[in-house]
Amino acid sequence: MKSTGIVRRIDELGRIVIPKEVRKTLKIKSGDPIEIFINENTIMLNKYSPLSANVKEIEELCKTLSQVSEKSVIITDTEKVICLSWGQKEYENAPITKEISKIITEKQSLIINADETKMPIKIFEGDNQDNKSQLFVPIVNNGEPLGLIALIDNDENFTMGGAEIKLLRLASKLLQDKFLL
Repeated sequence: MKSTGIVRRIDELGRIVIPKEVRKTLKIKSGDPIEIFINENTIMLNKYSPLSANVKEIEELCKTLSQVSEKSVIITDTEKVICLSWGQKEYENAPITKEISKIITEKQSLIINADETKMPIKIFEGDNQDNKSQLFVPIVNNGEPLGLIALIDNDENFTMGGAEIKLLRLASKLLQDKFLL
């Protein structure tokens, strides 16, 4: 643990202000849920991600989607990779790229196929996949973007279409209903 050297007083209602510099560094915005941990006499605050809190179930969904679609699947929260269907554990928790963050924030699905002029998007820092076709479906709960499901394929003759969109929208809805209430 690293000390910031910042000291704050608790007000009469039991509140404490997290300094702007700390919030900016940790990408904590107004309204973000914060999880509170207690370890002996230490209070720890952690930015809460409903997806990260359900990793085992998310990994099962990721594998199932990959088996059903016969494509690679990545599930992220708003900041990092939660799981990859091809099992490279070193990329779990890898930060997502700004392009993926923008797709999540805008809450709009996006398809990129090999036959189009759009270039494939790198999904996370260190992504070296030679993706030809990509489908991105944001995970949104009560209007709040929580992450993204990506379906990717390296076959330049394959085109993402209606069946893949329906599959990922169903998976996104499942995540909203089952894990994120």
